[in-house]
Amino acid sequence: MDDYLRATQILSTSKTNLEFDIQGLEHTAIVLSCIIDNARDNVKIFSRSLSGNIANQPIFTKSLNKYIESKKELTIVLEHMQKDETKMSSILKRIKGLSNNPSYNIKLKTADDLFIKKVKKLFKDNHLYYFTVSDSAAYMIEINKDKHKAVCNFNDTFISSKLDSIFS
Repeated sequence: MDDYLRATQILSTSKTNLEFDIQGLEHTAIVLSCIIDNARDNVKIFSRSLSGNIANQPIFTKSLNKYIESKKELTIVLEHMQKDETKMSSILKRIKGLSNNPSYNIKLKTADDLFIKKVKKLFKDNHLYYFTVSDSAAYMIEINKDKHKAVCNFNDTFISSKLDSIFS
């Protein structure tokens, strides 16, 4: 896993324009952490609930916590906002608590019908995919949530800008 982490860090810091597939929980967490770690201005996440397996991966939570402390723009849209705080991941609890603090630049909301429609319209199969995008350049799109399969690229402004526009 250390080799995968090092290789992914090299790709992300060099802003490589190479789309590649990832599979597995640990690989997904590594790619997300690299996207977050290398974001200059903003990170935008569309997630089912931010309380699943990825949200509890130490490498992901460490990167997201560090990013939160940088007070750069963080936008998170959830398909389902967990009502029961005991079922929320610790990172979501922290984000929810800080989203009302104006010194942090955090927007947290539940996806409305228009947002869901915009996501589905972007994809040919009209399917709802979860994704993360940063600086309108890097992205990861989860294509199979059960197997943690995704595609990503660290420097694709064409696709990243399309993903980013959904948040407008």
